[in-house]
Amino acid sequence: EGVPEQQTRELIKAAEAKGVGMIGPATVGGIKPGCLRIGNTGGMLDNIVMSRLYRPGSIAYVSKSGGMSNELNNIVARNSDGVYEGVAIGGDRYPGSRFLDHF
Repeated sequence: EGVPEQQTRELIKAAEAKGVGMIGPATVGGIKPGCLRIGNTGGMLDNIVMSRLYRPGSIAYVSKSGGMSNELNNIVARNSDGVYEGVAIGGDRYPGSRFLDHF
């Protein structure tokens, strides 16, 4: 959070030059249950257990909102077999990635 726009543009340019993907910079991160958690996605351990984010499901999502992605984790856990993969890309003016980059 709070990364200045000029610095954001520099980070994006450096990532593109190295062929590296970047989410954010203002994001809670992403999750692939059973494999990987980047940032604070899913919240604290009790929420991860309640939302069954320790095992993969079949639903994927991309969100601009960190709060909405955590709520999606809860909704998906209650109404399906769980989250396969989820990422919050942030709502920055200069995003490191866009919705289409994650499809």
